Amino acid sequence: MKLSTLTIAFIALTCFSCGNKKENKKNTTESNVVIEEKKITIEGLSYELLFDGIRKEGDYDEVVGTYTENRLGNKKKALSMDGLSEYVKIENHDNINPKKGLTLSIWYKPISFKGSGNDPIIVKPFSGSGAPFAQYHLNVTGNEYIKSKGVFKFGLSINGKYSSIKTAVNTWTPDNWYNITATYDGLVMKLYVNGVLKNSRAIEGQLDVYNTDLFIGKNEVKPNKFINTPGTYDNFRIYNRALTKEEVNMLNE
Repeated sequence: MKLSTLTIAFIALTCFSCGNKKENKKNTTESNVVIEEKKITIEGLSYELLFDGIRKEGDYDEVVGTYTENRLGNKKKALSMDGLSEYVKIENHDNINPKKGLTLSIWYKPISFKGSGNDPIIVKPFSGSGAPFAQYHLNVTGNEYIKSKGVFKFGLSINGKYSSIKTAVNTWTPDNWYNITATYDGLVMKLYVNGVLKNSRAIEGQLDVYNTDLFIGKNEVKPNKFINTPGTYDNFRIYNRALTKEEVNMLNE
């Protein structure tokens, strides 16, 4: 028995539609894939705050912000702060006070903003006003600021004096992730962005320690006057030694 031309066309169209439905279902499944972060084990880790949405990081942290996607697209694995009133506070304790060597590392995704020209990403402030300003800090300059736009800065108190280094202008652009890592070994300060050495400075001395809390995304510049830095933050780590270039690369993976 011969099939009519109309019947054959109907069968072909039905099969084509079924194929499309299967393909759409496959794409939906692929969009929900979770990419696990690689576990990093490096000697000398003294403190970390991973912002994984689970309040198990430690007894010292106070987190005010919104959990959001990290650089891999995984939900509730990073912390967004509005630059107005949100912040992270880590109470002062021995693990955040390295004395012989230091590495600070954090992932940061800035938004477009003007800021004050010296906005805090990480800061453990000086116990008084004025110089040396901070025990240690990582700061950022807004991409809309009047001068020195898009700069990252690393500062330390060494032998009671403030020393700092910074990147070139326009190092960052909004809505992109950056791994910022800063090291000091008692001889040289180094500042890396995405695993690339951006600046260094030879300065011999000993790290100072002040009886202050550590803040992420916030700094008190004067009594009851605060600067808050907008953006998304992830994987904050402190090491009690200066990491090597190879180890810095591991943090950038």
